[in-house]
Amino acid sequence: MKIHNIVYVSKYGYTKKYAEILANKLGVCAYSLKEAKKNIKKGEPIIFLSGLNNNRLNELKKVQKKYDITSILAVGMSFIRPTLPELVRIVNGFPEDFPLFYAQGGLDPNKISKLERFFLQVSLAPYNQITEPTEEDRMTVDMLGNAADYVSEDKLYEYYAYLLDDPSYLELIPKKETNPSLEEENEEQQKEMETKEFEAKAGG
Repeated sequence: MKIHNIVYVSKYGYTKKYAEILANKLGVCAYSLKEAKKNIKKGEPIIFLSGLNNNRLNELKKVQKKYDITSILAVGMSFIRPTLPELVRIVNGFPEDFPLFYAQGGLDPNKISKLERFFLQVSLAPYNQITEPTEEDRMTVDMLGNAADYVSEDKLYEYYAYLLDDPSYLELIPKKETNPSLEEENEEQQKEMETKEFEAKAGG
């Protein structure tokens, strides 16, 4: 069985929004980690939703010790890329066949640390080289300077397809315009990060 109550960890509120949308769709309850301690027994199967910090799921160790995680929705500020869910899987130590999905949340520059803002500016650099930006490019640049909330149910369609065993949801996923050169650069960056993660595991 794939459908269980939801436990979520939400720092800025975007993951909580997805948890509520998903709970309503599946007809289950969504609890914050603190609420779950009172409502879900130790060892019970759950769906876990968490924001990302450096591609790491927040409070993952705590949740793993207490519950049986059957699938995960990771929420971050980045637009979805083919390599992103796999990278999150690797960084957090899940096997290749573990059901882990990704949805874009949002960003409020006023709520993050100076160090986080610095890394955002670094990630913005490739976009400054684009002479003909796509809509996605413009949205990314805008997000880095202004509060942005990209939570929407259509970002859950792939997860719905898995949880409900209904592939028709995949046909509903909106097609987005992308910039090929940026996609290539993103993939190279992801591969480099994967290599570093493997090296860190080997050395630790």
